[in-house]
Amino acid sequence: MRNNKHQQTGVNEELALGLLKLEDAAHPEAGVVFSPLSLSVALGLALNGSRGQTREATVRALGFGPGRSLRGINESFGQLKDSLAEPTELDFDMANGLVCGSELQFKPNFQNKAAQYFDARIRLLDFNDPAAIVLMNSFVCQRTRGKVPAVVDELESTQQEQLILLSGVSFRGPWTYGFNRLLTQAEPFQRLDGSRSDCALMYREGQFDYRENMHFQALKLSYGTSRRFSMYVFLPRAEGEFGLKRMFDAIEQEGLSKCFSRFAAANGKLFLPRFKLSYGSVLNDSLRQLGLGELFDQSMHPDLASMTRKRSPQMVTLKQKTVVEVSEDGADDAPAEKSGVIGMLLREPSEFVFSANRPFCFFVRDEQNGTLTLAGIVKNPSLK
Repeated sequence: MRNNKHQQTGVNEELALGLLKLEDAAHPEAGVVFSPLSLSVALGLALNGSRGQTREATVRALGFGPGRSLRGINESFGQLKDSLAEPTELDFDMANGLVCGSELQFKPNFQNKAAQYFDARIRLLDFNDPAAIVLMNSFVCQRTRGKVPAVVDELESTQQEQLILLSGVSFRGPWTYGFNRLLTQAEPFQRLDGSRSDCALMYREGQFDYRENMHFQALKLSYGTSRRFSMYVFLPRAEGEFGLKRMFDAIEQEGLSKCFSRFAAANGKLFLPRFKLSYGSVLNDSLRQLGLGELFDQSMHPDLASMTRKRSPQMVTLKQKTVVEVSEDGADDAPAEKSGVIGMLLREPSEFVFSANRPFCFFVRDEQNGTLTLAGIVKNPSLK
């Protein structure tokens, strides 16, 4: 994989895009959302316990060059951790944990790094005890203030020599400029199979950061008064699976970093569904396809001897659950708009119309350090 512009953060945009496409293919009927940021923290933790080819594969997946030292990588994650601790207007919570079987024993050096650079909870649990699932879910629920009540439904194995990487993320925030709730209307949303269901379609008009080509329209919406975080919404030109595929192919060919850098101010009308998306998955299969077999394929015998004493984990599972909510709420009122339905119908010749009334994808990005916080696909927003 190519190293990207923001490789110093450990969040590889190419890995994120590849994972989004694979998770979408694995769950074609459901919306998908995950946190590339939280995934990178989990991989960074595993990196510190790995050796040999397992370490090399993990370094590549994180987007760091082969000459980057482990100390330099950890310092990058430490800086990222400190940056995320700064106060924001967002309701953004992230829980990262690492659990091994009770018969193993963590090395003190690994424990120190997990706390210093990753703010991660590590723990030994007896996987034969039903309370193990309760304890793992309680940790995530507490760290996300109840927004993600559970990540683990069942264990794929009760093998004690295993490692479980846990990740829970919840995200909601006020836009820099909110949407007028009085202009939100029930409108049909066309699913991938051509059927329709009503969604709550929000409306805003004015000046946006915008771009378009023959495969997609894209628009940037900032969060809060600081504008530190932004959501980039990509809407395929064509409908159905074909439109999504052409859009992803175009984004992949251009590269996400370049995509994000090519927006310009333009006047237009935006129709965007209100939605809440919750998605949880074991990401092993997709990550194996993206070059992380050395870590997530048990038959390749992952080398995690730097993590535990005497015996090391023989099986690694990564579980993540992410919840994102999008509504009309804003830090400030939108600039003056034409009133009511008349304003929604009128269009100046130079204005664009961005109507997300069919499946689309989005990315939430930390503009301060270029980190991808969320990546998702909305396929069926409800009317709620």
